[in-house]
Amino acid sequence: MYFITQAVVKHMPAGGSVINISSQMGHVGAVNRSLYCASKSRRRRNDKSHGGRVRPKGNSRKHLVPDLYRNPHDKALL
Repeated sequence: MYFITQAVVKHMPAGGSVINISSQMGHVGAVNRSLYCASKSRRRRNDKSHGGRVRPKGNSRKHLVPDLYRNPHDKALL
């Protein structure tokens, strides 16, 4: 995603936005989910690093972080 975002920002007109979606698990972590949590945390860090690239052109970056929701698959986490 880092290189994709970097390529898009080069051609983005002024006033555009980069919107990335991650997960709350990148902030809090969970038992038996270390790889997933690490990948979501990395997504957040990469998003922050792009902030300095998009602002000079008048663009913005947004990082959406949905919370955990109840479903049968994640029952053990709740």
